[in-house]
Amino acid sequence: MSEKHTERPYKALGNKLKSLRVRLQETIADVSGAVEIDSDLLLRIEEGFIKPSEDILLLLMSHLSVQEDDASKLWELAG
Repeated sequence: MSEKHTERPYKALGNKLKSLRVRLQETIADVSGAVEIDSDLLLRIEEGFIKPSEDILLLLMSHLSVQEDDASKLWELAG
């Protein structure tokens, strides 16, 4: 597999979102359904392969009840 296919430029952001989801004991299907995005898209975001749009990140933060400190961190990670 080439290096290009294994790059995960948003790994830290994805890991943080996943940890917030797991803390709430929700599945990918639970969260993707709640914010009305495709579960494959959420999986790719959590894996760090893609950056969510601002709208999707806001929806995820709202659904995951992200606190101010975590919200600042997520925006920083999203660049």
